Parts: sequence; structure tokens; C-alpha cells
Amino acid sequence: MRREGRQLAGLTCFAVQNKDMEMVHMLLDKGANVNAHGEYCKTPLYFAVQNKDIEMVKMLVDKGAELIKEYVYDQSHNYLHIAVNNKHIEMVQMLLDKGADINARNTTEDTPMLLAAGNKDIDMVKFLSNKGANVNVRDRNDRTPLCFAVQNKNMELMQLLVDKGAEVNTHCLSYSSCTTYLHTAVNNKHKEMVQTLLDKGANVNACDYYKKTPLHFAVQNKDMEMIKLLLNKGVKINDYSNNTLLHVAVMSKDLEIVQLLLSEKNTGNLSNLLHIAVENKDFDMVQMLLKKVPSVDACNSTQDTPLHIAAKTGVVEIVRLLLNNGAGVDALNNNSLTPLHIAVESGEADIVQLLLSKGANVSICTNINETALFIATKSKNTKIVQLLLDKEVDVNASNNTQETPLHNAARSGVLEIVQLLLSKGAYVNTCNNSNETALFIAIKSNHIAIDKMLLNITSDVNTCNSTPDTLLRVAVKNTYIEIVEMLLDKGADVNVRDKNGQTSVHSAVKVKNIKMVQMLLNKGADVNARDTKKVTPLKLAIQSKEVEIVDCLLKNGASILYPCEKSSYLHDAVNCGDVKIVELILNKGHNVNCVDSDGRTPLHCGVKTGNIDILSALLKHGANLNIPDKMGKMPIHVAVEKGDDIKLEYLLEYLLKHGALVDAKITYDNEVLTPLFLAIRNVNFNRDEIFKILFSNGANPNLDVNGITAFHKYVKQIKPTISSRYVTHEKHLQIVKILLQQGANLNVVDNEGDSVADELLHFAAFYKDIELVKLLLDHGANSSYADVDGMTALHYLHIRVADQDDNIARLLLKHGANVNVQNKDGISPLHYLLYNISGETSLNAARLLLQFGAKCDLKDQKGNTPLHLATERGDVNVARLLLEFGAKCDLMNQKGNTPLHLATERGYVNVARVLLHFGAKCDQK
Repeated sequence: MRREGRQLAGLTCFAVQNKDMEMVHMLLDKGANVNAHGEYCKTPLYFAVQNKDIEMVKMLVDKGAELIKEYVYDQSHNYLHIAVNNKHIEMVQMLLDKGADINARNTTEDTPMLLAAGNKDIDMVKFLSNKGANVNVRDRNDRTPLCFAVQNKNMELMQLLVDKGAEVNTHCLSYSSCTTYLHTAVNNKHKEMVQTLLDKGANVNACDYYKKTPLHFAVQNKDMEMIKLLLNKGVKINDYSNNTLLHVAVMSKDLEIVQLLLSEKNTGNLSNLLHIAVENKDFDMVQMLLKKVPSVDACNSTQDTPLHIAAKTGVVEIVRLLLNNGAGVDALNNNSLTPLHIAVESGEADIVQLLLSKGANVSICTNINETALFIATKSKNTKIVQLLLDKEVDVNASNNTQETPLHNAARSGVLEIVQLLLSKGAYVNTCNNSNETALFIAIKSNHIAIDKMLLNITSDVNTCNSTPDTLLRVAVKNTYIEIVEMLLDKGADVNVRDKNGQTSVHSAVKVKNIKMVQMLLNKGADVNARDTKKVTPLKLAIQSKEVEIVDCLLKNGASILYPCEKSSYLHDAVNCGDVKIVELILNKGHNVNCVDSDGRTPLHCGVKTGNIDILSALLKHGANLNIPDKMGKMPIHVAVEKGDDIKLEYLLEYLLKHGALVDAKITYDNEVLTPLFLAIRNVNFNRDEIFKILFSNGANPNLDVNGITAFHKYVKQIKPTISSRYVTHEKHLQIVKILLQQGANLNVVDNEGDSVADELLHFAAFYKDIELVKLLLDHGANSSYADVDGMTALHYLHIRVADQDDNIARLLLKHGANVNVQNKDGISPLHYLLYNISGETSLNAARLLLQFGAKCDLKDQKGNTPLHLATERGDVNVARLLLEFGAKCDLMNQKGNTPLHLATERGYVNVARVLLHFGAKCDQK
């Protein structure tokens, strides 16, 4: 159907949706097509059926609406489906009488019968089945009406369907794991439904996708009554997998069900039943199954025997029961773990003792070469360690990473275990793959008592690990002062470097510990050591703002000569923002006017931080305020650029008071800028105080820089744009007044021929300052001046969502403002008014513009006239005013919509009536 037809149908459709019988009659009497299709092919009749509005349906039919053409679909349903979903039997009957297909499918493959069953609508199901609907139909998820009944436990609906011939052995192939209705009914514990299905011939041995029969569900639910019912129907206990019903019953810890199933013939696969019972800590179940299973050492998929499982459960009696029934004490699983390994890892000392008493081998290693003793030291269990050591285990056996039990004990921090291992001959100098001894690990873990013990029997305190780190550096990094003292007393080398070239002093400074710094320096540490990036301890201390450490390093001979040319210690001190550090550096004779690689002095950096105390210290030592950096910026330019800093006024006053040049020029981004121009450049952040300070110190507002003054620059900066309805910087007005008070020239013209007065008029209109508007017009400002966006003062007056000031509009219009100028988007002042202002204010403002000759039928780039905009807002009074001034009511926008289309689609009935009264056509194309 053509676009116009859909739009015309939309008029009537919306009225039908609102159940507005009067409006529907009016539209149809005006010539609207009762059978025209709207969006998604929806007709007026569609909405009447959807609304269950039988009177509207009858009226539309009387007016010629076709009940059955070809089926009229929306996104999913046709008329019959909609009526069924609405449970409206009378409507369904009417549609069927007109020839609707009772088994028709919608786009989701649902028939009316499926919808009714899904809705649990028994009356509708009965009605449809009596009319011949297919009760075995499937939806696209393979569900039938009976499927819905069973899932919803709706016995009445299920009985109705099976009595009407619904098949009971159907699988839902793509739903619920391919279960049958019997599976679902059993799982729902609905005995009456199960009995009915069985009576109707449901297959008691039917399997789902996982090869489970209904009996599996009954066992899982521990439903003894259901189990007996199914067993009486001849159900098979075996399935087609290795997971029998007995497995399910054992998992459920139901001894009665297990005994019942074991009493049946052909119980099937009994593997892993014992594993399950042991894992459940079910002693009685284990005891019973030991009489039934073929082997106490049967393995599961990971080669665990029941004894492996029992070893970690903590149930000693089950372990003893298995051992007494011949369980292998040294059986290995896939990871070469014995029950002893598992008991040790689980911390089960009593089970460990029992296994050892049964001859468990303490020397067996796992697949990563760990003995039971190695695992015990990880578990921090002194009792288990002692039990294993009593069995003469190898105390120095290492694993795959060359760690021994002593490494583990040092890491765990259990002194008693370390002592036990040493008493049995553990080696203290054995290294792991990271070249770390047990002492390394103990120091990392800060176990002081173990550190002292191992230090007393260790010969080399300067050994390095693979990082490489020494014992001393590890202790320093972790601020273990007591250990540091111990290592220094043992002769640890203080100047050994790591892979980054840093010494222990670097590390001590990083952790901000002055006591360790002094200790290391007292032992001869190099105070000026540089790492691979030429960073010294002094630089680290300055960056960390550690005043005491900086003082300590300087007193111990730290050089103030910077290790590279890019900066200086004084720059670093200023940037860190601590005046005490700055003074310490200056008192050592540092050059106060030194420059970094960008030509910036410490004073530049001080201004950037905004710290007056630092600036004072620098100036006291002779800092020059007017040295430019490589970009030509002096400290005063840096200060003004800060813009949003709350200390800016005080900072600016301070610099100017101490001799900063107020009109100093720089070239930046191809512009010549003074501090005043920079303040203007940062207009969104500046406060009027900044301008006052600059002017009070002699800044020239009329200084010509490249053909433009500061005033003109400011006006261009703050000038509104088409999107300025979001601008909230009211402070700009105050700054404009300050510039005028300082003698800024209003009549100056820039290189493009634009005057300050013309451009400022837009600003004044935007902020609705009538006094400024009068001043500018008196100075010859052009009331019709349009900027590059085609915007005039009248546009800007109407751009903000606020109460309209008729006085300003009237003033501009009396000075000859062109009311019909359209901007680059084709928008006139009247358009903007209707975009942004509503109510009585909008009506009065529109009347004023119309009285001064505003054209009613100007179109913007989207083809909208003012009447379109008034209609979209539902403003009936403005719409009537425009029509009274001659607006054409049948003009279309680019989407092909007339105002009448918009009014009807948005439900503005009063506006639609006004448009119809003024001659709007329903059949407009």
C-alpha cells in the first residue's frame, strides 16, 4: 500500500484505539477509507478487535470494513488470534462465521488452540475443539496444547484434551530435554495426572534426551508412592547410560529406595555406588553396599577408590570399615595420590594415623614429586608432620620446583615444624628453582623467629635469587626493620644492585622509612647511586614529599647536581608542592632560574601548582618573573591559563605585584596573546574578578592584536550558537559590562567586517537584557544582522526555554528587525518560538510576530511549517491563531505528514477538530 494510504489509515486507527466513536464517525464522514492499512498493515478493525470493542467492530463492519480479506497481520497475530488472546468468544464466533481458518498460524507458528491452551483458557479450548481445531498441533518450540496443560498442572484442561484425542506419547523434541508428558507429570508429583496418562497408554519406559525414564524423576524426588506406581506398571530399572536409578537413589541418601531397587531383578551397573555413599558420609549405605558391590577398590573416572574419597571426608569409621573390608591402602589415582596424601592434605590427623597403622607407604610421591611430608608442611599441621617424621621419611625430598619441606615450613611460619625438620637433618642451603633458600622465603614472609633461627646457621647472607634480589633488599622492601638490622650485623652488602640498577637505599626511600635509610647510610651505602634511568635516592625522596628523608640524604652528602639535563631537583621539589623541600634545595645553593628541557623555570612550575609559599621562597632567592619558556610563555601567562583554579585571583595579584608584565605578548597556536586575551580564551572558566585585576593593573582593553581587540575577541567567544539553549554562563554579561566600563570600543570592526555592537546584540537578546539591547541599538547595531549560521537577534531571543520578553521583541521589531529571516536550517524566529516556548506566553509572542508580518507557511529544512510545530505540541490556541492568520492546513513536511496527520497520530483530538473546521482534508495525499 502506498505511504499516503497508510497515513490516512493512521488517522482513523488512532481514533479507534482511543475508543473515540465520535471522532471515527467524523473521519469516515470526511471520506477516510475504513479498510486502509496503517503501519504494519494494521487496519481500524484490527484496533477494534484488539480493544475488545464489539460495538466499534460492528460499526466498522456496518461502514464497510472487511472482516476477511486476506488475513491482516501485525507483527505476530491476525484477527482470530487477537480475539482468542483476549478470551472473547463472541468475537471468535463472529470471525469464524465470516470464514476465518480455525487452524491458521501466526508468525510464531501458534494456532488459536495453542494460544488458548497457553492462556489456560479452558472455555476457549472447549469452544475451539468443538469447532474442529487440531488438538495435536505443535508450535515452533515443538509444544502441543497438552504440553501446556501438563506443565501448568491443569488437570481439567489435560482431561479435556485427552478426551478430544490428544496423543499422550509425544516427545517435546526441543523443549525440556525431549521429555514426554509422563516425565513432566511425574516430576510435578501429580499422581492423578500420571494415572490418567498411564490409563491413556503413556509409555512408562520412554526416555528423555539424557536416557532417563519417568522413574528417574520419581527417585530423584524421593517419591516412594510414585516409584511403586511406576514399578507396578512394569518400568525397567536399567537405562542406556552408566548412571542407573540406583545411582540416583544413593545420591538421594534414601536407604529404603535403594533397598527396594536392589530387590528388583537386573539392577544393572553398580559401579561407583560405593564412591557416592562414601562421599555422602553415609555409613549405613556404605555398609549395605559393601555386601553388594563386586570390589571395594573399584575406581571412578579419576582412578579414585572409595578409600581415596573417605580419606578427605573426616569420617574415621568409614575409613576403618573400608580397610577392614580389604581396601588397598596405597592405591594411586590419576595424580599419583594415595589415600595418605589426601588425608594429609585435608588435615585429617586421625585418618593419617589409621592409614599409617595399616602400613601406608610414606615415601610415595605424587605426579609433581610431592611426598606426604611435603604436603603436611604446606598444611601447617604439626601433629601430622610429627606422625610422618616418626616413620623415618626423607626430610630433604624435593618436588618438581626443587622445594623441600623446609621451604614450606619457612613460608608457613610454624616455628615448631621448622625445628622438627632441622632436628631430623633438613638442609638449610638448598635452593629452589628461583634460587631461594628457606631463609629467603622466611624473610619474605616476615617470620622473625624463623629468620633468627635460620640466620644463625646460614653462612652466605649476600646470596641473590633469580630476580635478582638479596636478602637485605627483600627485608628493606617489606620494611622488616628488625630483619634488616640482623642482616647488616651479619655483613650484608648495602650497595648490591637489582636488575634496574637500584640499591637498598633506593628501596628504603621508596618505602619512606627514614630509620632504614640512615641505617644503610651508616653502613656505607652510596647516597648518590643512580639506577638505569639515572634516578637517585634524592629524586625518589623529593617525588614522595619525604622532607625528613630529603634532609637526611643532603646531610649525608647527596649531590644537588641533577643526573640528567631534562630537569632539576628544584623543578622536582616545586612540582611536588612542598615548600620545606624547596627551601632545603635552595639552601644548598641550587640555581633558582635554571630551566628544564622546555625552557621552563621553577617559577613556571610554581605558578602551575598555585602554591604561593613556594613562589615566595623562589622570589626571595632571586627568581625572575619574566623569563619566557620555549613557547614564549612567562609565569603570568601560565597563571591566566589555569582559569578554573580557585586561587587564581590571589595568584594573579601576587605576580603582578612582584613585577609581572600585564600586557606581555606571546605567540601561541598562531595567535598573538596577552594575559587579557588568554583570560578571554578561557572564557568558560573565568570569573569577572580576573578581568578586574588585569584592568586595575593597567591592561589595555583596546589593544589591537592582529586586527582584533580584546573586546571583539570576547564577544566572539561568548556569542550564542544554534545549540545555545543549554548555555548557562550568565556571568558573561557581568564581564561585558566590565569591559564597557573600562572604555572598550563598541564600534570597532574586525577583518571580516563584523562590528562588536552587531555581534553583542545577539548576546544581549539571548540573555534578555533590555538595557544592553537599547544601548546597542542606540550605537547603531543592525537589528537584522545575521551571523554565519543565519541567526538574528530575534532567533536568539526565542532560542531559550524561558518566559518570553515581549518588550525586547517589540523593540527589535520597531528598529526594523526582519521577522522572516531563516537560518541555515530554514528556521525562522516563529519556528524557534514554537520549538521552545509554550502556553499563554507562546500565544502572545506568536501574535506579536504575526502582527509584524511573520509568514505562517515558511518551511524549515524538514518541511515543517509553524502550524506543524504547534500541532506537534498539541497547542490548540496557537494552531487556531495561525489558521486565523491564513496558515495553510494541508501542507506536507518531508515525511509526507500534514498537521492533521500529526494531530491524529499524537492524539490531539481538539487540534484535529480545529484543523478539520478550517478545511483540512482526510484524503490529502
